Amino acid sequence: TEYRRMVLGEWVDAPTGDCLFSDYSDTQHVRGNAVRNEGLLPVPGLPIITGWDLGQAHSSVTFEQFIPTVDKIYWIVFDEVVYIDRYTPYRVLVPNVVGRMEYWAKRQRCEFKFQHISDESAFNQFRAKEGSFDVKDVQELSGGLIRMVAAPKGPYSINTRVRLTKEKLSSAELLVSATCVRTREMFMKLEQDPNDVTRPKPKTRFTHPFDSMSYPFIFYAARGEGSMRPQVGDVHKPQVYAA
Repeated sequence: TEYRRMVLGEWVDAPTGDCLFSDYSDTQHVRGNAVRNEGLLPVPGLPIITGWDLGQAHSSVTFEQFIPTVDKIYWIVFDEVVYIDRYTPYRVLVPNVVGRMEYWAKRQRCEFKFQHISDESAFNQFRAKEGSFDVKDVQELSGGLIRMVAAPKGPYSINTRVRLTKEKLSSAELLVSATCVRTREMFMKLEQDPNDVTRPKPKTRFTHPFDSMSYPFIFYAARGEGSMRPQVGDVHKPQVYAA
């Protein structure tokens, strides 16, 4: 925070408590330049993964990829559709997400395969206001383009997602596009739960981008990231382009 204030001339808020992701820094984990609209772009030929966190007052969708290299697997966050502190009907949210899917396919001249991941509440929580389930509404509004799968959810799933995120940050295996301002804000301002430092502080506006970003982490971890390891000759490097 002090670096961004004193060196970059940005007036940014500092967390009021203990930051959950103390290993995160814009210098190490962000690629691109938000002022020039430059950021990370997805690699053609690799699947695009979207993480979904849906709610009545907040909705967050994160676009990600895992990129195999010889030494490690990089996870990149290159796009986001986030509505915080305001109700956004799915008839608005879903077309926006589909529009981003079409944009990246056109931009990269590639018919990407998409994997859409949410938590189990999208499958089993009935929304009385809409008279349906989230997963059903999203699928119908997308014309069948978006078919979600559920990330594992148990008593320690939140702690596990925090641990997986911290591991990726500490090993520099998680990169964030400079254009993903909500994700960057989450990393800077999401605080620890005072009663459990391995969990985020509950009921804050910053938990939603964390949830949507980290559901894919636990989904693939549960299936063994060994299956994601690169094959001989299958090596890609994260690159920055003008978005």
